[in-house]
Amino acid sequence: MFGILRYRTEAIRTRDLTYLFIVIGIAILNAVARSPITLAELLLVNGMILGITYWLEFTPGGLRVDEKSIVYDNLALLHPEREAELKADLTQRTGLAVERVAVERINLLRETADVTVFYRRPRA
Repeated sequence: MFGILRYRTEAIRTRDLTYLFIVIGIAILNAVARSPITLAELLLVNGMILGITYWLEFTPGGLRVDEKSIVYDNLALLHPEREAELKADLTQRTGLAVERVAVERINLLRETADVTVFYRRPRA
């Protein structure tokens, strides 16, 4: 089901698919709960799942990485051996703490590339 959503529909971000998976997982967990499990235990498990998700998403100790699509104009830095220079250039140009870059498409006619930049969101 997730493969169909990911590859057959309009672009759905991985983070959104993760939230969908969590919601479906909680729904299935609640649906198959048997009588030996009390309501308090079920609420505790649901709360733990939601709490861990919240911690990973919104706290400074969390692992949140955002992404942006950018049209990039320096094709010379797209070579694999120049990855550090590419990250430094993107960090300097955008002000984002770039962790990873994925090249989506290269347009040699216009000498540009569509890249996805993965970065850590600054904490307030």
